[in-house]
Amino acid sequence: MNVNLNRMKKIFLILFLLFQGFVFAQIPKITYQDFDFKKQVSKTETILFNLEDKVVIDNRIEEQVFNDAGKIAYIKTTYYSDNLVTKKNYIYKNNLLIETVYLNSKRKDFTSKNKYTYTSDNKFSTINIDTKGYNSSYNISYNKQNNIEQIFGKFSSNYEYENYVYNNQNELWKTESSYYTADTVSIVSGELYIKDKMVANYSSTEDKIMFYTTSQNSSEIIELPLKPNRLANEFLNLCDLVNDKRMTQEEFRNLILSIKDAKIITQDYYKLNENNDWIVKCSFDTSSPEAKQFYFRKITYADGTESGSIDFNIAAVNEFNALLK
Repeated sequence: MNVNLNRMKKIFLILFLLFQGFVFAQIPKITYQDFDFKKQVSKTETILFNLEDKVVIDNRIEEQVFNDAGKIAYIKTTYYSDNLVTKKNYIYKNNLLIETVYLNSKRKDFTSKNKYTYTSDNKFSTINIDTKGYNSSYNISYNKQNNIEQIFGKFSSNYEYENYVYNNQNELWKTESSYYTADTVSIVSGELYIKDKMVANYSSTEDKIMFYTTSQNSSEIIELPLKPNRLANEFLNLCDLVNDKRMTQEEFRNLILSIKDAKIITQDYYKLNENNDWIVKCSFDTSSPEAKQFYFRKITYADGTESGSIDFNIAAVNEFNALLK
C-alpha cells in the first residue's frame, strides 16, 4: 500500500502543478462525449475501493451530474478517510460555459474560478484562472480550418506557447510546447495524438517518454527511459512513424508493447455494459499488483435507464483476479 500512497502523492503534486498553470491548461471537458460516454448521460456515481490482503477499504465516491443538453453541471468528490468534499461547478450562459468554480470543504479560502470568453462563432477565445490571488490567462488562436493553432499562457512573469499540429486528414497529430522563465526557455514538451486521444508525451524535465495505450477492455501507462540527448529526437521520430503509417490505437499499442526497454507501470481493466461504457474498473501498479483498486460505477442515462452499481461486488473482483492470473 505504501507504494500506491507514494505514487498518489506524486500524482497529486502533478495535478497541483497543472492546476496552478505551470503546465499548459487544456480546453475543459464539457459534454458527455468528452467524458468518453457513448450515450447521453444524466448522472454517474463511482466509488473507489482499495483491496489488499483481502481487506476492502472504501476510499472515495465521485458524482458527475449532467444537464438536459448533455453538458456537465458539476463533479463532486467525497473522500471518506478525512471527510473531505471537493466540488467543481460548471456555469453556462446561452448554452456556453462561462465559468467553473472549484470548492474545497476544508479550505474555504482555496476557491478557484476559471472564466471563459468566446469568438464570434462560439469557440473558446480566452481562459482566465484565479486561484487564491494567483492569476493566469490563456489566449487561443485558430487556423483557417477553425482548429486550435496556438495557446499562449501567461503566469505572472512566466509564459508558455503551445502549438497544435494536424495531419493531412485535419486530425490533431501533435502539440509542441515551450515554457519560458524570465524570457528563457526552461521546459519543452510534446504530446502525440491518434483520433483526438493523447497516446504519448514527453517533457524535458523527465528522461523518458510516457505512452498511454488502450484496447477495448484494458489500458496501460508505459514508460520508456532515454538519455536526455535522445529524448526529443526519439519523440519526433515516433510522431512521424505514427503519421506516416496512419496508425490505429491498436497498432500503436502493439508497437509500444514490442519495445524491449518499455516498462508498463500501471494497468487498468474494464467491464463494459451494452453501451460500451465501463461499469467496473480494476487498476494497479505493476510494482505492487497485489494492491488493487476497484472502481464500481452506476450510470443513469438521459432516457432514465440505469447500468452498473456502486455496491462492492466480490464476483466482479474474482472475475478480474482470474483474468489476471
